[in-house]
Amino acid sequence: MTVDVELYEFLKSHECHFYRDHGEVKAFVIVDFDDLTDFVKVVGTSHFDESGFEVTMRDTYICIDIDDIIDGNGEDLTAYKNCFDVDEYEEYLGKECEQS
Repeated sequence: MTVDVELYEFLKSHECHFYRDHGEVKAFVIVDFDDLTDFVKVVGTSHFDESGFEVTMRDTYICIDIDDIIDGNGEDLTAYKNCFDVDEYEEYLGKECEQS
């Protein structure tokens, strides 16, 4: 499996988590406001062309879903396994990956 090296490094250096949305596993990254410019450089401006991103905004950071970014790159979320906590990964994707 391939990964976007810049995105991989960015995710490794930021907090990433999973959640379920209507039974589908989704992933997000927590990005401090100070790191937003770096995030845009990593993902590229084309992801912001049409409708941009829906985010959850907190007082000093935002949470950005990364599924569409990874899918848009033609990659699989499982290739970014090491960007997530091991136990959380196993809880959300471990059994799913075993079934594939």
